[in-house]
Amino acid sequence: MKILLIGFYGKGNAGDERLYHKSIHLIKACVDICEISTKKTAFFRSDRIVFGAGGLFQNVSSMRSLLYYSFWAYLSLIFKKKYILLGQGIGPVKGWFSNKILDGVIGNASKISVRDTMSYSRTIALRKDVTLGSDLAFYNSHFNNTFNPHGSVLINLRPWTMSPSTRKDIDAIVKKFGAAFVPFSEDDVHCNPGLPLREITSNFIYDNTQEISCSALICMRFHACVWAVLHGIPFF
Repeated sequence: MKILLIGFYGKGNAGDERLYHKSIHLIKACVDICEISTKKTAFFRSDRIVFGAGGLFQNVSSMRSLLYYSFWAYLSLIFKKKYILLGQGIGPVKGWFSNKILDGVIGNASKISVRDTMSYSRTIALRKDVTLGSDLAFYNSHFNNTFNPHGSVLINLRPWTMSPSTRKDIDAIVKKFGAAFVPFSEDDVHCNPGLPLREITSNFIYDNTQEISCSALICMRFHACVWAVLHGIPFF
C-alpha cells in the first residue's frame, strides 16, 4: 500500500518532527507492507492519504493552515481516495464558513483519532466513530527521569510581543536561578531574550538517553511540555 503522509514537516519544529517519526512508526505497526511518502507529488499514486498528528486543522495561528490541509482532504474526495486524520488536535476554528469547511473534512474522513477532549467533543458531534487518544509524541516512548533539583532552569519562548514587565520577570528568574534558552523551533531563536542559548536539535530533545541536568522548564510550546513530562521535569 502506498501512503501519502501530510503534516507540518521539514520546518525545523522539533515537536512536529517528533510527530513525523511517530506517525511513520504507528502506520508501519498497523500496515504490514507499505510505502510512505511526504512528497505531495505522490498524491496521485497513493492508495491512502494520512494527515499526521498535530494541530493541522485550525485557523488561530493562520487561516492558511486550515485552507491548506482542507484542500488536500477535499482533493482526496474528488479523486476518491480515502483519507485518515491521525492523532489530530482539531481546532480552534473561528468563523461560520471555516467551521463548515472543517465539518466537511471531519464528516468525510475514513477514520479519525484525536489527541484531546476538546477535539473529541468537536468531532463526536458529527460522527460517533472517533477514537480519543493522546498526543502521538507519547506513542511508544519511554519515561526517563533526568530531573536535577540543582540543575539549571530552561526557558522556551515562541515568537510573541514581550512586554517590559515580562522581560523584567525573565531577568529576575535568570538572576535568581540561572537559566538557558532552549529553542524548540527555528522561529524560537529569534525571540531569545539574551539568555545563554542552549542548542537543542530535534533529536536531542527526545533523546532520553542523554542527561539534561534541568530543575524546571518555563515554556510556551506544547511539545516542550511533552518533552518535560518524558524527562520528569516540572514545567510552567
